[in-house]
Amino acid sequence: MESLKRLKVIGMTVSTLAALQNLCDSPRLAPLTHWLHIEGCPDLTMFNIPSMDFHAETMSSLGQIQLHAMSELEEVVIGNRQPILLPLQDLQLSSLPKAKLVWRAMFPNTLRELKIEGCGAIDRLIKLEGEANGSGETVITIFPDLHTMVLRRLPELKSLNDGERILNFPSLKTIKVEDCPKLTKLTLVADGLKEIKCQRSWWEQLNWGDERTKSFEHLYNPMNID
Repeated sequence: MESLKRLKVIGMTVSTLAALQNLCDSPRLAPLTHWLHIEGCPDLTMFNIPSMDFHAETMSSLGQIQLHAMSELEEVVIGNRQPILLPLQDLQLSSLPKAKLVWRAMFPNTLRELKIEGCGAIDRLIKLEGEANGSGETVITIFPDLHTMVLRRLPELKSLNDGERILNFPSLKTIKVEDCPKLTKLTLVADGLKEIKCQRSWWEQLNWGDERTKSFEHLYNPMNID
């Protein structure tokens, strides 16, 4: 592929750490990678976006990452202790039974779509690091450009916030929820939200006595289940 002189854009699927390293180390292919699908990788227990370990700074055009079917992956960390520019707009996590999503400061976030499904260990949307723990409720914006959030088959998901820290999504337009039986409150700030697509049975079991949840009661949009 490195010999293709007219190559301008590629999407790549890798299933080993060696293959990922080789891709990131390629001065020809890394800057052309717009879509990256990683699956398998049995020895991978943490994946950092962006990652100094895999020289992700070379992937200057990477807009979409999909992480799929990695049984030992425990953390997907967004952000780094050193800022790396990465134009990531679409992040998808699927079939990751042990993984949890962690946000760390120092990441210029451009994320527009977040899709999480089949991740049985996730009990809150995201764990926040690098933020001061004050007394009382704190509202934090970490995904300023996010407009679509999809949550499917998350049996342990109970909260969209992290303790007293409430997430603000100023650009969020659509939330899709399916098979998240323990999620009973919509504790978030999303003033521009237009719809919540979900099953009627889940919508009816929400805690409408909760003030934040009640503020979204006019946004129900029935989901058609195939």
